[in-house]
Amino acid sequence: MTPSDRDLLSAPGPLLLLPEAVLLPEGPVDGWAVVVGDGRFEAVGPAAELERAHSELTPVRLPGRLLMPGFVDAHHHLTQSFGAALAFGEPSEIFRRVWVPLEGALDEESAYVAAKLAALEALRGGFTTVADAGTRAGVDVDVVASAARDAGIRCVLGLVCNDAGDPGGAGTPDPAVLENAEKHLARYADDPLVHASLAVSIPEAATEGPCGPPPGWRPRPAPSCRSTSTSTSRAWNAPSYGTGCGPWSICTASARSARSSSPRTPPSSPRTR
Repeated sequence: MTPSDRDLLSAPGPLLLLPEAVLLPEGPVDGWAVVVGDGRFEAVGPAAELERAHSELTPVRLPGRLLMPGFVDAHHHLTQSFGAALAFGEPSEIFRRVWVPLEGALDEESAYVAAKLAALEALRGGFTTVADAGTRAGVDVDVVASAARDAGIRCVLGLVCNDAGDPGGAGTPDPAVLENAEKHLARYADDPLVHASLAVSIPEAATEGPCGPPPGWRPRPAPSCRSTSTSTSRAWNAPSYGTGCGPWSICTASARSARSSSPRTPPSSPRTR
């Protein structure tokens, strides 16, 4: 990649990208290009066709690169990155030995650094969206949001809403928890990178309040997920929210290696969105 190509990648777009290979549902293919703008794929097709159709754009050539949609990590805890070196495959004990004391010791600065480190590691691995299922750190979750924004990653940001009191589930709803949940959902309504979510550590730790949709909201299909038995994260969005195509990422891994592991015949026509 030449210095001028790097400058073009910093432009606001739309951009006409010509990598060595493009990853399609059928597999990686050569000789294809992508037009991206406003964080989404606008067109995908044979390079010659897209160059003719978008003659006003200067092609950005990316030899040795594979271009593909960004991965989505459906369950993450961004403030736990400092504990990665301390985890040794303990399925249950690790909560008390590592995560509870580690996150409990984080202040705003260390929580921000931990979250940003995790976000940057996710980006390095090809993930452009992470769903954070909540933190035990005693800091405002906006610290995590700031770290995600500064790293440039999309984040479904969970606020822990354990309102049942007794972990056994016999408690009554805590109005303060539900009030904080409403504020959290409204806080990021217009944020381009951070999307609010509600989380409970285990189903028994919450009443029906946090587990049901707030008035006037509806579930957003993509990020709403329950990925393990020990944490639940649910995302809600205002009816006006429009889902779009995911962000794009450029992998520095060898495109040639990807092709050799999964050769495919490219489709015959370009795709547009």
